[in-house]
Amino acid sequence: MQKLIAFPVVAPFFFIFGIVLSQFGYGYLQRGSFKYTPQGGSSQIISPTHNPTLYWTVSAGILAMRVLCLLISAFAAFCLVRAYQSKGTR
Repeated sequence: MQKLIAFPVVAPFFFIFGIVLSQFGYGYLQRGSFKYTPQGGSSQIISPTHNPTLYWTVSAGILAMRVLCLLISAFAAFCLVRAYQSKGTR
């Protein structure tokens, strides 16, 4: 697993993806609602007052994905540094 994550593109990819997810989540929380359009159905507004369970589930899911992406990014950077250090000692 560490060899798979120790590529130079993994850490920046997950870091940028985590930052983008945090911007989406912050935008949803700041606006207080988002528009959901199911396939083949009418669009509806999801907000804390209209459909609170779905709103907070999506907000918490985005937060969890952001934290996970940032943790994977930190672990990938750690693995990358260790891979270069071990390559230099051999």
